[in-house]
Amino acid sequence: AEAKMRDEIALRKTEEKLQRVFEKANFVAIIIDSNEKISYANMALARLLGKKDSEIIGKKPFQIFTLDKKYKKGEFFSEMVSGAFINKFEWKVTSKYQDERTLQ
Repeated sequence: AEAKMRDEIALRKTEEKLQRVFEKANFVAIIIDSNEKISYANMALARLLGKKDSEIIGKKPFQIFTLDKKYKKGEFFSEMVSGAFINKFEWKVTSKYQDERTLQ
């Protein structure tokens, strides 16, 4: 029981550290859940869009981004769910300044 408690504390600390890294990052980081909804978005995306987390979390990516053809075919999400590392995609987003930005 004591070892399990130590493991849980260590896991919690690691999660907190990763969250701080993602929050301070200058790149957009999102997590999409099994229902294809955004369950996490870091502050870089919120700043880019000029929106609050509550305006992003729970949305489907196509409600925020103009998705590339691969996503529209459903391949992107199925690859992501399978655990594949996805490093080639382009999503376009209109920033809070009303200019189009490309996320890669």
